[in-house]
Amino acid sequence: MAKLVSVIIPYLEDRGWLAQAIKSVHKQTYPHIELILVQGEKNRAGNINDGLRKAKGDFIKLLDEDDWLPKRAIELSVKNFNGDFIHGNAYTVKGKKNTHYIPAIKYPVFKDVLKKNFVHGPTILYSIYVYDKIGVYDEDIGTCEDWDLNLRALNAGLKLGYVNEFLVYYRRHDAQVSIGKGADMDRRAIDKQKVRQKWR
Repeated sequence: MAKLVSVIIPYLEDRGWLAQAIKSVHKQTYPHIELILVQGEKNRAGNINDGLRKAKGDFIKLLDEDDWLPKRAIELSVKNFNGDFIHGNAYTVKGKKNTHYIPAIKYPVFKDVLKKNFVHGPTILYSIYVYDKIGVYDEDIGTCEDWDLNLRALNAGLKLGYVNEFLVYYRRHDAQVSIGKGADMDRRAIDKQKVRQKWR
């Protein structure tokens, strides 16, 4: 039986790119997809958790409303799935300039990811087993919730695989919560410190 992929798009507001994100999901070559839009006043972790409660998929794909997927992203992720969750390469888009992100460590283990977050979050596809095993996202963390979840997964002995394909178009812009000029830098620093203290 074909595996169902739940694509969750969590967002506070449409900043002008949501339609492109949705369209990229509808244009996927992989046919077995459910799309879950979660708009809420919670932080990203809270909105993702609300989406997870609705998801029926065997796999979970998170897509921010300012990013979009290459047509074969989900097909290639499922076809080459080689762990409990997988990551891959990304196109980084800033204005009209595109660059490539290829992780320096393809199969990082817990100590690698604790030292530096080598895993490009938007490229990840999770088996639902990951959430069954370790739970959902920490809603007390505002900007590093995926890093914390990945550390929990690796610490629990789950395997992070790698797919040598470009799996997302990752948009860089000034309004980005995590790295843009509009980011709350103090909040982000606190969140990073909170994760580091938790795992050291």
